[in-house]
Amino acid sequence: MPHVVLEQKALEALASEPRIALLKALLDRQQTVTQLARVTATDKAGVFRHLQKLADGGLVEKDDDHGFSYYRLTLKGRNVVSPQENVRISLLLGTSVTAVGIMAYASLGLASRPEVRQAVSSLDAAPAFGAPVGIGIAALTAIACGLVVLMTSGYLVLRRLRPRRAALTAEDARGERAGAGAPS
Repeated sequence: MPHVVLEQKALEALASEPRIALLKALLDRQQTVTQLARVTATDKAGVFRHLQKLADGGLVEKDDDHGFSYYRLTLKGRNVVSPQENVRISLLLGTSVTAVGIMAYASLGLASRPEVRQAVSSLDAAPAFGAPVGIGIAALTAIACGLVVLMTSGYLVLRRLRPRRAALTAEDARGERAGAGAPS
């Protein structure tokens, strides 16, 4: 089980059910104050104060890009809400790297076989494709597939660590603009 180290401010931030609900609401999507208020059935001023407390504890962070303020979990906040997620991420990356390594090793091993080297050296400039060319194509295809697996798993990890923003409805946008001078 992974260990999560929390400071006093983080523990104080976790000492409230509404704040725990906010952390859970932010697990899969970045959200604005208006969206979080709707999800948790709390007024926006209360949500804002809770988010400030969570930010002081290092559990959430604010992203002011694109004209609205979105909140998302930090790595520490993600570890608090879903500690087993780190194990899944490690397994995914480890499996991907292992798959790429196995494919590369198999391709290099195949290319270094004496009969393959002999066949490659005996090729003349004939336009017909022989077995060595097919083996080379297979090796390159295996390596390319391994790299696709690695890039896909890297993308999935990044999506978990920095989830997409929740869709902002017209009503949410009006609520955000109205609350632009949110209380501090």
